[in-house]
Amino acid sequence: MSLREDRAIKVILDRRSIRKFQKDRKVEPEKLEIILECAQAAPTAGGTKPWHFVVVDERSLLDALAEAHPYGKMLHEAGLAVVVCGDPSISDFAKRYWEEDCSAAMQNILLASQALGLGSVWLGVN
Repeated sequence: MSLREDRAIKVILDRRSIRKFQKDRKVEPEKLEIILECAQAAPTAGGTKPWHFVVVDERSLLDALAEAHPYGKMLHEAGLAVVVCGDPSISDFAKRYWEEDCSAAMQNILLASQALGLGSVWLGVN
C-alpha cells in the first residue's frame, strides 16, 4: 500500500469545497453528531476550546443566511450549516488565539464531512 492510499491521507487529499448541494437531502443525525465531535476534538491554545457550534437546518434560516452572506448563495441548497462562533471571553489564551482555534475546528468539520461522504465548504465572515 502506498502512503497516499492511507485512509486519513486520502480524505485530506480528496477534500474539495463543494458549492452545489442536493436541496432535499438531509444530513443523518449520527453523521452530524460525529462531525460535531470531530470539531470539538480540534486542538486549542491552552485547551480552552473557545467556541460554540450552532447547527442551522431550518430552510428559512438557511435562506436568510444565503441572502445575508455575499458568498453564501449555496446555502439556498444546503441541508444544514454549522456556524462556528469564537468566544474570546473564555480566557487570555482564547482572547489571543480564538481565530486559530476555530479554524482548526472548521478544518476538522471539513475533513469529517469528506470522510462521511458529505460535501462541505468553508465560508468566513468579518
